[in-house]
Amino acid sequence: MIGFITDLLASSSHNMVLMVGLVFLGGILTSLTPCIFPMIPITFSVITSIHPDSGRWGKVGMVCAYGMGLSLAYVVLGAVAVLSGSIFGSILQATWIKIVIANVFFYIAFSAKGWMRLPQVQFKHQSVNSVLSVVGIGFVTGATMSPCTLPVLAIVLAYASQQSLVMGMFLLWVYAMGFFIILMAIALFGASFKDRLPQSGPWLKRVETVLFILAMAIGEWFLMQAG
Repeated sequence: MIGFITDLLASSSHNMVLMVGLVFLGGILTSLTPCIFPMIPITFSVITSIHPDSGRWGKVGMVCAYGMGLSLAYVVLGAVAVLSGSIFGSILQATWIKIVIANVFFYIAFSAKGWMRLPQVQFKHQSVNSVLSVVGIGFVTGATMSPCTLPVLAIVLAYASQQSLVMGMFLLWVYAMGFFIILMAIALFGASFKDRLPQSGPWLKRVETVLFILAMAIGEWFLMQAG
């Protein structure tokens, strides 16, 4: 599965618009996963709590600060993926490493279905007291790969690691933009857009199932590579 998706991205490498579009779509899809989507309104409330009466553009500024931290974390991940591509390539030749990675993805799959739980970083309103703290929240959110972000992010990182340093960092920045685009839409259009967002329901269960299948498929792919 992961090989098929990275091959799909590679086949689009001659078409920059298509490649960027696929990565951006991956960021949006990540934001719609069960452990991310329900938290979007809460995250918006937390990061705009510094100046609650600042108006639309003040909220847009806070969301931009959050996006700056988020994108910085992903750009760093992109740089690490490119610079360490050859190192990780040689490490991944070890059978036991492939088995460990496979089990990590199986654990993520079980977590997506609620059968296991991984700890997640949570922020309190009291911890947000400056624009810099909002940037920090964005960075930690990006650096702390939750069960919902890792399957899609792993595919993007695997593809980015095959690119140049600048392109790898750019692709992860595009991924970050897709990840927080819903937050920006709430900041720009306010309650009217927020109220139109679909509520948690059966559709999230379907997304949960897709995430489970994707993580299981990636884990199985690593097991097959291990022989």
